[in-house]
Amino acid sequence: MPRLNGIRVPVGLLTGRFYDHHRPRATKYGALGSLIAHEFSHAFDGLNDTRGRPLNDIEGQTDCFVKQYKSMRQSQAWNGALSKTEDMADTVGVALSYAAYRVSPEQEQPLESLELTNDQLFYLAYAQTFCEFPITDAQQYSEHSSGKDRVIGSLQNNKHFSKVYNCPTDSHMNPSKKCAVWYL
Repeated sequence: MPRLNGIRVPVGLLTGRFYDHHRPRATKYGALGSLIAHEFSHAFDGLNDTRGRPLNDIEGQTDCFVKQYKSMRQSQAWNGALSKTEDMADTVGVALSYAAYRVSPEQEQPLESLELTNDQLFYLAYAQTFCEFPITDAQQYSEHSSGKDRVIGSLQNNKHFSKVYNCPTDSHMNPSKKCAVWYL
């Protein structure tokens, strides 16, 4: 029997910070949508294009991610090669989910009490999925970056985030040099 690519979403993710039927659509796409798109992007890990280049390293973008995340690290023991695939998947996941959110036909009114646009709410919901306790020494050897670095890194690379929050060019959250995968 052939192996099939697939993704399983544990039922526990369909509650709490990832999903609530009563919350605005922007939060569903920002939280759960970004997570699912992140996992889908892993389908391209280890695959090559017609020239033999890795699909998730078009024009050497892997090095861009390793340098970017290394610059955010407080620990010199961190190994960028360990987390680069996950860091790239975070950037792809939030970009793909935002693109899907923007083309979905259903529109809704912004929540007036928050004084945020729905697009801003999307990115806020994405960031909140990474709330965690401070990183421990053992976690610095994980294949995942810290939640803080995952949010900052992926949003620094996201041109739509910069526009939605009006981040000035060359500011901390809108650097002129962005790391990209598939030019999202």
